[in-house]
Amino acid sequence: MAVCFGLHFLLVIIASLRATLSIFAQTQTVFPDPLRGVWQTTGEAAASVMGQKLDPSNPVRNSIAVYLQSAGSEAGYGFFAPNVPDSFTLLFEIHFADGRVAYDLPHVMSASDGLRFNGLLDQMSMITYEPLRNTIFKILTYSIWQSYPEATRIRAIFTTAILPSIAEFRAGREISHQVLFDYDLSFADEPKESQH
Repeated sequence: MAVCFGLHFLLVIIASLRATLSIFAQTQTVFPDPLRGVWQTTGEAAASVMGQKLDPSNPVRNSIAVYLQSAGSEAGYGFFAPNVPDSFTLLFEIHFADGRVAYDLPHVMSASDGLRFNGLLDQMSMITYEPLRNTIFKILTYSIWQSYPEATRIRAIFTTAILPSIAEFRAGREISHQVLFDYDLSFADEPKESQH
């Protein structure tokens, strides 16, 4: 029992260390820039200990991944971020047959849903596998189309906020947005679901 307890907490500590060091290696922190290489090397070592450098079909790697996912250890320990994360926005540009264009944001039912949705946006910014990102955008856009069934196409625009420096802010510069991804989706031929 003590061995299982110790192994569990060792994996939790390594998962936490890997997540924290990857943040240190990728973003601006209070630590000197030359330490980024140290953070990256140490984070890669932690990933190796967790089996993430092994072949995807390796049973050791898969066993560790399944355990961490089922225990919730892999996802929850990335919150120990040393700085505020990027601010992402998903905006929908809705086009109608008569030429009108409307804009809308994703709808959430509660503040906790909004917090979860912001977490989803953070995760979407890190997705490098295009078919997965495209599918997520289609699902989110489809939910908006259900609110605007007369729309002919909807453009999903995913942006990140560019914050001005202190000097730029004092000079009157405001937050600007940089488009990271945009998807132009048409639902004109989709069957319309009845609203209840």
